[in-house]
Amino acid sequence: DLSLSTFLDEVLSYYETKSKSARNLDEYEGIRRYLLSSMLQGAPLNLVNGKTLKFGNGLFEDIFGRQMEDMKNIFVISIIGAQSSAKSTLLNVLFGCGFSTSAGRCTKGIYISLLHHPSGFKIIVIDTEGLLSVVARDHEFDNLITTMAFSCSHVVIINNKGEINAKLRDLLEICVYAMKHLKLTTIKPKIIFA
Repeated sequence: DLSLSTFLDEVLSYYETKSKSARNLDEYEGIRRYLLSSMLQGAPLNLVNGKTLKFGNGLFEDIFGRQMEDMKNIFVISIIGAQSSAKSTLLNVLFGCGFSTSAGRCTKGIYISLLHHPSGFKIIVIDTEGLLSVVARDHEFDNLITTMAFSCSHVVIINNKGEINAKLRDLLEICVYAMKHLKLTTIKPKIIFA
């Protein structure tokens, strides 16, 4: 099962194993340019690895660090919801992102896609792994994903089938409490239930 996403995950892992001095070599510059080009064209990139739950990547730091002057006026939209609630499909329909979709669990970790609005500002769309999974990790993972989505987004879409169950309600309450009392961010996201 080798997809472009899986291949990029391997490239990013390989890149991370190298020292910062080795990252300046031509081959790593080529990787950086390819990922930057892919990201600027809207290709979904893995921000949090779904297997290791490792957040961020030195290569992303390089990319965003070099591109920050072009990254002003960013609007961030995230989606959270239960596993297999069609989060990726909804984002693909609404924004044309190209996130992977399947009948079962397909998003592992957190993926981002950069879109360009005709008025000049950029939109980052964040697709998250399903919460309250049957193949559950621990409850801490759900808290991490939810808090991350709320703390960096201008709009959070909560994709839910039917009524909100007690577990999801508790998760949202914990997240809102943490955001309010820990002052994690100055962004106050709008919440949309889908």
